[in-house]
Formats: sequence, C-alpha cells, structure tokens
Amino acid sequence: MIPARLHSLSIAVLLLGLVCAMVIAADLVRHKKHMWIMNVVWPVTALFGTLWIVWQHFTYRRLAEDARAKDAMARLLGTKLSVDTVEFWFMMQIAMICGFLTAYPVNWWLIRTGLKEKM
Repeated sequence: MIPARLHSLSIAVLLLGLVCAMVIAADLVRHKKHMWIMNVVWPVTALFGTLWIVWQHFTYRRLAEDARAKDAMARLLGTKLSVDTVEFWFMMQIAMICGFLTAYPVNWWLIRTGLKEKM
C-alpha cells in the first residue's frame, strides 16, 4: 500500500510543476523567445524542474533583455571584449567548458538509454 504522505506529496509536486509551467507559458506569451523551440522547452522543463526552472527563466530572460552575451561580459569585466583579443577567446573557453558540463549528463543518459549512438 502506498503511504498517504507519498500520495499527497506526489500530487502537490505535480500540481506545482503544472503551475510553474503555466506561469512560464503566460510570460512567454508576452516575451517570445527568438528560437521558437524555447517557447516549448521552458514550460515543459518547468513540469519537472518546478521553482528552479521558474527562477532560471526569469533570471535569464532579464539578462537577455538587458543585453546579449558580449554585453554581459562587458558588464562583468568593465570593458567590451573584441573577437581579436586573447581575453575574448579565454572567456569563450570558459563558456565552452560550462556548455560541456551542462550537456554531458544528458548525452550520457541518451547514449545509455539507446536514444543516441556512441560517436
């Protein structure tokens, strides 16, 4: 028999995920993403990521509205970086490492489940 607390917790978390997805979807109606698929990805991710994804969505939306990545680096560093500088490419290396670390667990899971082939 399933414990009543687990049943109640499951319902609460699933409802929270649904509410989070609806909050993000409502925001996306007013602030559409440049890549249309992200208008689907954010609400779907909120179904299981709940409050963490809502926080990320609004944080990154504000950053995107403030400026693009180059301008974000300029705010962090106090100066704009040009593509022909070693500092730009150093920051690009850091970004690539962050991207790799972010994508690795998902790719590992896709390969392990057979949804993606090993390369």
